[in-house]
Amino acid sequence: MQNRRIDPHKKALFLRPDELDRSVALVLLAARAFEASVMPSLPDGLATTHRLMLLLLKGSSVRTAADLQAVLGLAKQTASRHVHQLIDLGLVRQEDAPDDRRRKPLSLTEDGAALAERLDRSQRRRLAAVFKAHGPIAVAEFEAVLLDLVEPQARPFFDEPALP
Repeated sequence: MQNRRIDPHKKALFLRPDELDRSVALVLLAARAFEASVMPSLPDGLATTHRLMLLLLKGSSVRTAADLQAVLGLAKQTASRHVHQLIDLGLVRQEDAPDDRRRKPLSLTEDGAALAERLDRSQRRRLAAVFKAHGPIAVAEFEAVLLDLVEPQARPFFDEPALP
């Protein structure tokens, strides 16, 4: 693959197999590098799925194990196992919903919120620098592309604007 940027003025050349292969590689490498920067800070035994759960519980409409299961595309048992690992580590708490005993809302504990904040801080700085360099139009288009790449069942959780 050549080291070059796609020329937006050359219509549809970005749909050629070699350009698509380049884009696939860039997405995978960017995701890998982005996540690798925080993985050493995770407690032993925790992985990317746990980190995503902390992030989602911190600032989105994800509130239950079923929500996490849907957003992350996990099997029910897998989602439950990961949630219970976070609970056992004191990073997440599970409560009874006052209006529906079947619902078990999840929230971050103080330790969970502190860990999530520590993990997110460096990634926010990195994104902010890149976003600032490319401007608001590129950021909006980048988010639109990412939303189209995530599984359809996860998209509703990102319909609301980001929390302040």
